[in-house]
Amino acid sequence: MTCKPRQRGALDVTIILCACLALAAWVFYAWAEGQGYDRAMVAVGKREKAQGEANETERQRQIREAEDSKKRQRAETDLLTKQLKEAKDHAKTLQAERDRALRAGTRRVSIRAAACVPAVVPTGDAAKSGAAGPQEARAELVGSDAADIYAVTDDGDDAIRELNICIDRYNGAAAEIERYKARLKGDQHVEAAESAGAH
Repeated sequence: MTCKPRQRGALDVTIILCACLALAAWVFYAWAEGQGYDRAMVAVGKREKAQGEANETERQRQIREAEDSKKRQRAETDLLTKQLKEAKDHAKTLQAERDRALRAGTRRVSIRAAACVPAVVPTGDAAKSGAAGPQEARAELVGSDAADIYAVTDDGDDAIRELNICIDRYNGAAAEIERYKARLKGDQHVEAAESAGAH
């Protein structure tokens, strides 16, 4: 059985038509897959962009917090330094007044002594009976020597003031570190919750 040329031509056209349709279907399928891939890539790109923006926002927040912390620390240091200077200036004023009074003799300093003439000599019946009680022997210091002895304690007082400022400054820094740790711990809990919610 042989095909007539007309039937054979129709058959060729049918095969070509089917091949074209198959090719068109394949192209459409590939295009649709590509569109899905493109959409998926766009979605990934959007997620990455959103994550990048969130990371940048977090980085900027951390920078602001660090700058705020530095400002607080600087302000606290400045305040403590000012307080120390005021305390030292006040102490120096009092020390200068005291030293002037010691050197002028308007203020006197005495110490107990082992043997000295009593300041008050009992007379009459008090001397006979000893009723006045034992007298404390005292020795008066020369004003400049008394000022020199006080200067030693003044240096110690200055050192104590400076140490107290150091302690206050340390406590302020420690409190700042604790605030940072608490914030960091809170951020880790938030990240863990977000991570658990994403899965």
